[in-house]
Amino acid sequence: MLLVTVLVTAAALTRPDIDALLEDVKTTSYPELATTPLTTSTLTSSSVFFASNFDVGGAAAGDLALVVELNDAVLDDPPSTLALRAVLAHELAHSLDYRQRFDDDGAAGLAGLLPMLVWPPAEEEVERRTDVVAVARGHGAGLAAYRVWLSAHVDAAAAADKRRVYYSPLELDLLTRLFSACPSTTAAAIAHPPRDARAIVALGPSCF
Repeated sequence: MLLVTVLVTAAALTRPDIDALLEDVKTTSYPELATTPLTTSTLTSSSVFFASNFDVGGAAAGDLALVVELNDAVLDDPPSTLALRAVLAHELAHSLDYRQRFDDDGAAGLAGLLPMLVWPPAEEEVERRTDVVAVARGHGAGLAAYRVWLSAHVDAAAAADKRRVYYSPLELDLLTRLFSACPSTTAAAIAHPPRDARAIVALGPSCF
């Protein structure tokens, strides 16, 4: 049965509310980051509400400091708590990727992300893999709800670009169903993120 995404908004929030949610999602969904320092900062954008980053100077010096960035515009008209937890899970999936790359190869490992800044297919692969990780950790329905909220809070050009880069609510619902019915497909989806709904179904046709 297809999951139905319902757009539910929450009451106004404060930065401490978001910080508390972030810490809870980190603890419950990303135990690998338990000992990794993680801070929040503010970003300003008309179309980006959350982002994940790291201190480049610190990484070059051998000390990785992870940052989750928040646009304060989200505080007055936030998505539901379920959606907030899911988008934070998406950002923490980026943080985990940074942590693993740094642990494996130091700053050179992080440099492997540079193509996504200039080559759209690389950006799409990184962002969809990050979606896959968040869905695999139980945040598929929330992430679909966040994408519905997001499409209503950006202009048409930004919405179109986000549809290019990220999975749609339908595709997120399909991934949720796939991983629930056939958990063994998760590794393949992380290694090679499927590009669209047809490719998701192809990972496990008998799982639907």
